[in-house]
Amino acid sequence: MSSAKNFLVIAFIIFPYNACNCSVWANPSKIQKNGIIHGSVSPVLIDPNSEIVKTPRVKDRPTIALALGGGGIRGVAHIGVLRVLQKEGIPIDYIAGCSMGSIVGGLYCTGVPLDDIEKLLVDGSLQKAFAPGCISLAVLMMPLKYLTCTLTFQERPYAGLFDGKKFRAFIAKRLPEDKKLIENTNPPFAALATNLLDGKAYKLAKGDLADCIVASSAISPIVRPVEIHGKLYVDGGISSNLPVISARQFGADIVIAVPVDEILDPEPAKKYRSVRNVVTRIIDIVISIVDEHYLQNTDLVIMPDISHVPIFTKKTKYIKSTIKAGENATYAALPAIREAIKKSQLKISSETVP
Repeated sequence: MSSAKNFLVIAFIIFPYNACNCSVWANPSKIQKNGIIHGSVSPVLIDPNSEIVKTPRVKDRPTIALALGGGGIRGVAHIGVLRVLQKEGIPIDYIAGCSMGSIVGGLYCTGVPLDDIEKLLVDGSLQKAFAPGCISLAVLMMPLKYLTCTLTFQERPYAGLFDGKKFRAFIAKRLPEDKKLIENTNPPFAALATNLLDGKAYKLAKGDLADCIVASSAISPIVRPVEIHGKLYVDGGISSNLPVISARQFGADIVIAVPVDEILDPEPAKKYRSVRNVVTRIIDIVISIVDEHYLQNTDLVIMPDISHVPIFTKKTKYIKSTIKAGENATYAALPAIREAIKKSQLKISSETVP
């Protein structure tokens, strides 16, 4: 079986080992740095009860924010969503992204063409940068690496198969020079990550954009946690897979959520004689429950049909079909989007009448 097919199973098998053996758990005073400087990034705790402060209106139309959810390869559906909105002239004023949503959204907000983002996924270069090596071999080598640290009196690194450096370099290389900082993106962009130390969701909207994207998409234990100001950040999907609150905090008039969750249709019991299927189903259930909570705080939803698309795969056919699913879902949602814009425009007009 290929490493891609065993991706989730390996993650769940190796995680308890890491949790028991990594120094970040056993002895916080003996932690080796990742070797990447994240001093410019300023995470902000997301408080779901905080009051949304409306920003001064600078446009004579309703503003729109997108909340792009995480979901592994399923998140490439966001390319299709953005492509249709762009083609149909639907203005996007703000984007908040989590995990794959932060990768697609972050690159898009720096001006990287959607066709180029798609190419990075279709040719597998993005996936290769994210996991630069054989996952199975990395799993087998981990005990040896820990033993080497012990014998040479070195501090163990954070738990994870890959350190994220190649992925960060891959993202940074594709960012325009004037868009290296997340606060310079256009439209404005925010990534969402989870602080492993307190288990809460944080918004990353200031500092190095490549660092923000890596932190938001650091799937543990595949990629090591990212240290920022003494705290450790991992994939935002753990705490808030659908960044609706972050999107709402931009002060937009309309917030559109794009979850990329598996529809939990009943399945035959025999399917779950496979460990991989059981693990995948558990993840789908957890994500669906978390996202359902945040969907209650959004104005509109674009729901791509990504049924039976694996969370992790390198097969081009899945990537192409997932992007197409994003396009189809967006076309279906256009009437509702235009109606929401019309109603919001009438409200704005009425407020400006003396």
